[in-house]
Amino acid sequence: MIHSAFLSLGSFISAFAKSARAGRIPYAIIYRMTAPGEAGGTAARKALQKGKKSGSAEAGGSLLERLRRGLKTHPGLMPFSTTMGLSVELLDEGEAVLLLKTDERHENIVGYTHGGVLSAMADTAIGLAHLTTLQEGETATTVEIKVNYLRPVWHDQLRAHGRMIKRGKLLSLLECNILDGEDRLVAHASGTMMTLREEKHAGRNRFCFEK
Repeated sequence: MIHSAFLSLGSFISAFAKSARAGRIPYAIIYRMTAPGEAGGTAARKALQKGKKSGSAEAGGSLLERLRRGLKTHPGLMPFSTTMGLSVELLDEGEAVLLLKTDERHENIVGYTHGGVLSAMADTAIGLAHLTTLQEGETATTVEIKVNYLRPVWHDQLRAHGRMIKRGKLLSLLECNILDGEDRLVAHASGTMMTLREEKHAGRNRFCFEK
């Protein structure tokens, strides 16, 4: 009798999810119906994932589209960019270009541009380049970044070009070249980004400029 009840619950959830994909029921309701491990939970989660993939364009399309819309009103896309003086010059799939005019605010104790400024610039370019490859329902976080400092920087116009090297389902490899005003390579960075989905994505689905 209990087994029959579980089967009925699974069938009900599958039908419920089909209605959600058709746009008649909010996805959030499905997720709250069954916790992981409960009867019918697997069917509901699979249906939810399928519905999210098929409906991503209706929900707003790729993150690249949202980022480009944000650039129209927020040249740096985030409060940190305002603090640093960063602006976004280019966003394309798997690619991001940032600009920064360094001055006395960015100096280290001996007057050079602080290495942390270049590291933060590279991390931002790499992170944005990765976000441009994602879809609605996905976001990302930095796992690791390594920076090679190749030339000292004074007060100069810097350009950071982040791009995707190898995208994986969970972990992706990217790199960033930072050039000075004379197009000389002053720093090179490589970074690993992790793509977050489903419950790991919770609370991260809104950009700062969308508040």
